[in-house]
Amino acid sequence: MRMKDDHMKNGQLKAGYNVQIATQNQFIVGYGLYQRPGDTRCFQPFMEKLMASLPTVPKQVVADAGYASEENYLFAIGEEKEPRFELLAPYNTYLKEQTRKYKKDISKVQNWTYLEEDDIFICPNNRKVAFKRYSKRKNSIGYLQDFKIYECEDCSDCPMKSLCTKAKGNRQVHWNPTYEEMKAKAKTALNDEQKAAIYAKRKVDVESVFGNIKGNLSFNRFLLRGLEKVQTELGIVAMAHNLLKLAGFRLANFRIKEKERIGKPKTFSFIRSFLGLFGQPLFLNYLYNHRKTCTVAQCLHENGYLNLTYIFLTKETTLLIRNGVGLASLVFSTTFLCGSSYKTFIIHNYETFNQSII
Repeated sequence: MRMKDDHMKNGQLKAGYNVQIATQNQFIVGYGLYQRPGDTRCFQPFMEKLMASLPTVPKQVVADAGYASEENYLFAIGEEKEPRFELLAPYNTYLKEQTRKYKKDISKVQNWTYLEEDDIFICPNNRKVAFKRYSKRKNSIGYLQDFKIYECEDCSDCPMKSLCTKAKGNRQVHWNPTYEEMKAKAKTALNDEQKAAIYAKRKVDVESVFGNIKGNLSFNRFLLRGLEKVQTELGIVAMAHNLLKLAGFRLANFRIKEKERIGKPKTFSFIRSFLGLFGQPLFLNYLYNHRKTCTVAQCLHENGYLNLTYIFLTKETTLLIRNGVGLASLVFSTTFLCGSSYKTFIIHNYETFNQSII
């Protein structure tokens, strides 16, 4: 598909997919792959797939401006005017409308006075811009939109014409009532303090997931070809991200409980620092070359302190045993978790220890 422009402003046709994910508390709850460069056209098929897979439909969906369009707002409302969910997504000019420059721009119809009873606009020069006709037009993705065409009564001797329009004749206004209504509702929602706080969490919730997968886990490109195979590969990546996230939460919770139970002994202070090194590619390489260290980690686990044990079988395989979270029977492999030195990450049947780490 056609990729976005790079820093040299060169839009290029490249082999690639548009990855869509839905997250909650930085856990991936749904994913999809599409051969469409824009997010707008991916929203509806992705949400239909997501709603079919989730036990309940979410009450709110938070998205960035790339998903805000008339068709997507209407999709959220539903055909029977019973909202499927509330779409918190700013339209493309939402931020610009907050600026002083935009509010003082006399060419913007949003800054004009509208008389609903007469269905006319009053331009900055106090002239009437009256309704003329209806019009239908398809947008760039083929969606049919309804417009109302307004035209000023006379712009010939207007001193503000150069600031208002570049047209040779009278100024025309192409007004989309449906989209403008959707924009007004979105603006009201985003100006609400509580909903604005929810929208502000979007970049923390979903962008950090992409950052973790691409940055921390070094998964920058797909290794397979074909939509079906790449979807499977993305599913493995999403599952691995969730498992690591879950393991991190459980480990942090266990540390808190252990601290409350036994205090903060100086004897085990080195163990906490040692555990923080796990997962680092260079440290994994060190452990492989110094296998006795792995034996020490196992012994600590048997004594009931550590709940995350790494056993290194070969340079190509890593076995992670996670106790108490029901992961011992799950088998999968992927290609990014341990950097360049370790290519495969496997969880499979293993007799784990009995202590709980809930």
